[in-house]
Amino acid sequence: MVAVPSSTHAAPKGARCCLVKFACALPILLSSTFSFPKSARLLRPAEFKNVFNDPVRFSRNGVIVLARKSTSATARVGLAVAKKHVKRAHERNRIKRLARETFRLHPVRHCGMDCVVLVRHGVAEASNEELRSALNAAWKRLAEQCAAS
Repeated sequence: MVAVPSSTHAAPKGARCCLVKFACALPILLSSTFSFPKSARLLRPAEFKNVFNDPVRFSRNGVIVLARKSTSATARVGLAVAKKHVKRAHERNRIKRLARETFRLHPVRHCGMDCVVLVRHGVAEASNEELRSALNAAWKRLAEQCAAS
């Protein structure tokens, strides 16, 4: 994208102004609304082990979601995309990015569950849409189970 200075748009110092006048401020607006804070993530090995002990398991298209009730009111997610199953770093990053995005946007976030996303061999060949549909199906089933209990 070519940056074009605009005299009618006052951008923060050091920021590039874009052809669309509001595009420079867009990341600032989105960062607070669509954040993914540490409180929404599983960070410690003990938190992962707790989920691995006695999980509810959902699997589709090479994506496995393990979940377990937690003491917190909000759901948290942990990502375990092994190099053994997905060789290239950019593919692992794509899968993790999609998992975070679908989790962040799904209502399952308001249920007190700890979730771990795992992948099987060959999931790197799946398209973004296939991964999104598999993850959304898992989050939907988890939300239904949470509502039933």
